[in-house]
Amino acid sequence: MLVPPLKAPKQYDLREPLTQWLPTSDVGISAAECKDDLKRLASLRHSVTKLITKTDSHAVAKEGLDDLREYHATLLEFESRGITGAPIDGGTGAPLPPESGRGDSAPSSLLSPWSSAFTEGKTEYHTSLYAERACVLWNIFAIEAHIASVQDNSSKVGLGQAVKHWKSAATVASHLQRFVEEHSDIAIASVDLHLKVCLFWEKVMVAQAQMGTYEMARFGKARTPHLLLAKLAIATVPILNESLALCQDPTLQHIGKNEEWGAYCKAWSLFLNAKAEYHDASVNREKSKWGMELARLSRALTITQECTQFLSSVTSRGTVDGNPSLSHSLTELGQKATEQAIELQDRSVQATEDNDHIYHEVVPNELLEIRGELLAKT
Repeated sequence: MLVPPLKAPKQYDLREPLTQWLPTSDVGISAAECKDDLKRLASLRHSVTKLITKTDSHAVAKEGLDDLREYHATLLEFESRGITGAPIDGGTGAPLPPESGRGDSAPSSLLSPWSSAFTEGKTEYHTSLYAERACVLWNIFAIEAHIASVQDNSSKVGLGQAVKHWKSAATVASHLQRFVEEHSDIAIASVDLHLKVCLFWEKVMVAQAQMGTYEMARFGKARTPHLLLAKLAIATVPILNESLALCQDPTLQHIGKNEEWGAYCKAWSLFLNAKAEYHDASVNREKSKWGMELARLSRALTITQECTQFLSSVTSRGTVDGNPSLSHSLTELGQKATEQAIELQDRSVQATEDNDHIYHEVVPNELLEIRGELLAKT
C-alpha cells in the first residue's frame, strides 16, 4: 500500500510574527486581546513538532493525532476571526530568506518552516496560517494512512479497522485537495501541496479504501459473493487509472516518485480488473452460462498475464528498488498474480472441455462492461 511521508515542522514560535502582523491588518483585534489564544496556538505547534520529528515518526505521530486535530481546529478558529498572517500589500514584514525560493515578492512577518515531504533536507517557508493548516491536513491524512497500512488484514477486525482508516485518510485528502484548490498560492512554497499532488493522493486513498472494502466482502464467507466482488473490484480500476495518469504530470515527475507510484497503480489496476473478470465468470458459471463463463475466463487470464509480465519488467528495471516496502508489496502481488494465472488456466481448460463435449455454447467475442459499485466515497 502507498503511504505518504510526513511533513515535519521545524521549531518556530508563531506568537511574535502574528503579534507583528495584527497591527498591519484590518481584523480589528490587538495582540493583547488574543494573547492567550496566541500562546495556545504556539503551544500546540510545539507539541506537534516534537512528535513528528521523533524517530519512526509515523508510528510516534499517530499518538499525537488528537493534537494535530486540535491544532487544525485552532487554526480554523483563527481564520474565522480573520487572523491568517497572510502577506498584506504594502506590509513591512520580514523579507523571505533566499533558500525559501520565493524571492521578495511576498513580504510577511510570518515565516513558518516545514520540511519537504519528498525532498530530503529541503526547508519550506510558509507565509500564512492557510499554508500552516494545509501542512497539518497533510499530516493527518498521512497518519491515518499509516494506521490503515499496519492493521492485521488476516482478521475481520483488522480489515474493518484498515477500511475505517483508509476512508478517513481519503476524506481528509479530499478536503486538502479542495482547500489547496481554493488557496492556490500555497503550492508556491511547496510542491508537496500542489493541486495535482494532492489530487493524486486523494485518489490513491479512495482506491485503497475500496480495495479494503473488497477484501472485507470476501472475508470468511461460506459462499463467495462473486457478483458483489466483481462490482467492488472493477470500481477500483478507473480510480487507479486516473492516479496512473496523474503520475505523468510534470509536478509529480519533478518529485521523482512518479515511476514507482505509477508501477503500483498500474499493477493493482490490472490485478483487480482480472479479479472482476474472474468473479463475473463465476457468476455466469452459477447461472449455467457456459459460453459467457469461458469468455470472461479468457479475458481474466489475458489481463492476469499482462499483470505478471508488467511486474516482471518492474523488477528487472529496478523501478521500486529504492522503496523496500513497496518492492516487497509488489513482489507479493506478483506471487498472487502468478497463482491466479495458474488457477484461471486450469479452470479454462476444464470449462473448454466441458463446453466442447457437453454444452456446445457459443463463446461470445464481445462482452458487456461490468458495472462497478464504489463504496469508498469521500
